[in-house]
Amino acid sequence: MTRLSQTTALGRLIADLRRRRVFRVTGAYVVIAWVMVEVSSTTFPILDLPKWSPLFVLVIALIGLPVAVVLAWAYDVTPDGVQRTDSITTPERWREAQRVLAAALDLPASERQAYVRRAAGADAALHADIVALIQAHGSASVLDAPAPHVLPTAAAAVTPPGEGRVVGNYEVLQEIDGGGMGVVYRARDRRLERIVALKFLHPHLSRDEDAKQRLLTEAQAAAALDHPHVCTLFEIGEADGHVYLAMPFYDGETLKRRLSRGPLPLPEALDLAVQAASGLAAAHARG
Repeated sequence: MTRLSQTTALGRLIADLRRRRVFRVTGAYVVIAWVMVEVSSTTFPILDLPKWSPLFVLVIALIGLPVAVVLAWAYDVTPDGVQRTDSITTPERWREAQRVLAAALDLPASERQAYVRRAAGADAALHADIVALIQAHGSASVLDAPAPHVLPTAAAAVTPPGEGRVVGNYEVLQEIDGGGMGVVYRARDRRLERIVALKFLHPHLSRDEDAKQRLLTEAQAAAALDHPHVCTLFEIGEADGHVYLAMPFYDGETLKRRLSRGPLPLPEALDLAVQAASGLAAAHARG
C-alpha cells in the first residue's frame, strides 16, 4: 500500500469515526463509567454490600465500552428513532464525497464551509463526512512525514518559501496550488515588475537529485516549445536551496474550479479539448 493510499484510508476512517460520533460516545462513556465506579466505591461499603461489588461494577463498565463503541458505529439516534448509520465507504457515497472534497479544497479556506453546505444540501451525513475529511486533510499525520529510510536527507531539507520571502529575483506573494512534485506560487519579478508563477519543488525533494533532474527535464521540454497552448518558461533557477521554474501567471478560473460548478456545455468542453490536444501534439512533434 502506498503512502497516498494509506493517508486516504486513514482519512476515510477518521471521517467515519467522527461522523458516527464514536469519539464523543467513547468520551461520554468513559466519564459516566468513572463516575459509577467512584460512586460504587464510596456508597457500597456504607450499604454493607460485599467488598467485591465495586470491582464488579468496574468489570461491567470495561465490558460495556466496546459494546458502546460498536453501537455508536452502527446506529444513529435521530428524531425518527434509532437507525443504522449510512457508510461513507460505499462506492457511490465515497465518489460523491471525493468530488465535493476536491472542489472544496480548491477554494480558499474562508469559502469552504459555505460551499460544503451548498453541495451537501439536506444530506447532513455527507456534510459531516466532508467537514471531517477537510479537518483530516489539514491535520499533520505521521504518514505525512517522510520516513528516514526513504528520504535520508529530509531532515536537512530546506523550509518552503513563505509569502513575502524573496527567492532570487522574485518576491513570493501567494500560494496558488500544489501537486505531487511541487507547489506553485504567485510572485513578483522585481527586475521587470511583472507578476509570474513560480513552481518550487517540495521541501523534502529539494535535495533529491532525481527530483531536480525531473524538474530540469520538464523545463527543457517546455523551453523547446513555442505554442499558444503550452506554457512559456521564463527561467529555471536555484536560490537559498530552492529549485524553481518561473512561468507566466495566467489570471482566471482553473479548469478544476470550473468543473466544481457543474458539467461543461458540450461546445465549451470541445473547445478546451481541442486546445489541450493541439498543445500535446506540438509537444509530441518535438519529441
